[in-house]
Amino acid sequence: MPFSFCSPWLARRLDLSAEKMCMAPDGEAPRRSPARHSPHNPTRPRKSRRKTAKPSGPDLSKYDFAFPSSTVAAERILQPSPGRPAISGKKYAVFSSPMAIATYQPIVNLLSASGLAKQVNGVWYFDVRKYVDLVKAGWRWTNIRGNATYPVNKRILITTADPRTSNSAAMFLSIVSYVANHNTVVQSEADEKKVLPLVARLFVDQGYTDNSSEGPFDDYLALGMGKSPMVNIYEAQFVDAAAQKKLKPGMVLMYPPTYGTLERLLDGVSKSYR
Repeated sequence: MPFSFCSPWLARRLDLSAEKMCMAPDGEAPRRSPARHSPHNPTRPRKSRRKTAKPSGPDLSKYDFAFPSSTVAAERILQPSPGRPAISGKKYAVFSSPMAIATYQPIVNLLSASGLAKQVNGVWYFDVRKYVDLVKAGWRWTNIRGNATYPVNKRILITTADPRTSNSAAMFLSIVSYVANHNTVVQSEADEKKVLPLVARLFVDQGYTDNSSEGPFDDYLALGMGKSPMVNIYEAQFVDAAAQKKLKPGMVLMYPPTYGTLERLLDGVSKSYR
């Protein structure tokens, strides 16, 4: 049976990252459980990076579980903070999801002809190095020779969420910074100064960015490639959309060759689930 990213969770108090809100019994989910409005099942959507943003840490006293978008966020939630001791919660590994780029077959064909994408054993891969070089050179879609597929005078950019609040965007930042730093992890202030002018453009040039990957992916499903021909998402979001028959013909995934796979940990934070 295919995994559904948003299988309903019943009779549990959850503190969720935003793109998993449809798992919640009281969330705005397409599949609503009878327990949806129960006062015994409070659920709060929260951006993964905002879960740990407050100096005092998140208030988890009303919840049984916290379900952020990465192992790093899950670990930080359990750490002590001013006014709150460490939580000795049990960590449940629920599933893992690689990062991916949601796009459209006509865009993939265009990128393939330009050397930005290639197919290996039926899987499309996106050349992050060439992408970084094009952004550095200020390329627009109209700069691609023979582009009759998407002749729009916009910069060639992958749509992301805000890396200050979104774990998916932070993962994308880690991928492009690794490539921009000559396939080396950014570890020092000197490394940061070297890659920052370039990687900042990947986000700043987008203009407004949403707080989580849920917004850009919803636009991808509803609006077509006119607004965002490439969107940074979790593979699990695409799989769930397929399971719910939300995908339209021509919607496809690409993967960066250097991609991150995130293990989704469910933190047990109430005494009943520690």
